[in-house]
Amino acid sequence: MKEMEFRTDKFMRSLWEMLDTLKNDFVGDMANDATSVARRLIDEPNNAKALVHMNEIRTITDMANNYQHDCKALYDAFDKRFRFDHGDQKHSATALDVMRIITEISSDIQDIAPHIEFLFEPSDECIPSLFRDAFVTTFEVPAE
Repeated sequence: MKEMEFRTDKFMRSLWEMLDTLKNDFVGDMANDATSVARRLIDEPNNAKALVHMNEIRTITDMANNYQHDCKALYDAFDKRFRFDHGDQKHSATALDVMRIITEISSDIQDIAPHIEFLFEPSDECIPSLFRDAFVTTFEVPAE
């Protein structure tokens, strides 16, 4: 029989790594898109069409900024909740506490981080897999 313990620090570290990867991939993709539009802008002699390209670059920039902001906001929401409810200890929250926190953040995701709400869709396994992976074996009783 195994005794499993939820590790808040492991969950938060994994959440940060996942959000940082998502953010970097998205911002990189948006930078590539903006570069393509900028190339079209350079070659555009018509001012009206050039303005359309400039607006497109602004939209891409806004999307990247919003995504980046939402990744940080989601991490901060979890961090704030863990610290407020359970302090800084790595073992402070129980699995039931974490499920409650995830559920509460999920219900407020439109206000916290609307551009990454897909992480809380029932079909998405990101948050549940982080939850499962944050358990560590603390004690194992050999089978008799």
